[in-house]
Amino acid sequence: MASLFHNSLLAPHEKYVGLHKMASEAGIKLLLLTGNSPDKALFVEKCLASVSVRPINLGKTLSAHLHRMATPDLPMETLDFLRSMNPGRSVFLDNVEILFDNEMELNVVQALKGIARTRLVVVNWPGTVDAEGQELLFAGGDVLEKSFRLDSEMFVLDESGFAQPDFQ
Repeated sequence: MASLFHNSLLAPHEKYVGLHKMASEAGIKLLLLTGNSPDKALFVEKCLASVSVRPINLGKTLSAHLHRMATPDLPMETLDFLRSMNPGRSVFLDNVEILFDNEMELNVVQALKGIARTRLVVVNWPGTVDAEGQELLFAGGDVLEKSFRLDSEMFVLDESGFAQPDFQ
């Protein structure tokens, strides 16, 4: 398959359309958009404009859900909530930093893979990708830097244009 990711004429958000299609064809249902520049919001907005999925502000909706619980078992309630969002339909998750809270006790990537088993899940990842080390990185709030290995169950597109996997 020819690589559209090596075509320097395509802007990163244009690569998203191809990545979205390849993910669908490959049966991969977890797409992560990474980056941390001031232009990332524009990158994400352009990606969203290219497909018909509305973003879900996970921080806001999950915290409202957990607030209604009497004594929530945070990890279990969070996983149940993630599974119940728009069942069977694609979702675009934004503001997912709440998942990294130490009280959640979640392996964030495993949780996202879990809900992506039955539908496409696109995530505005709050961090970057280390292309050399093949890792997703996150650092924010009271959470020390966390890293997660990239694997064949996810596609990653960075605002810089880096894509994983790199189809050649």
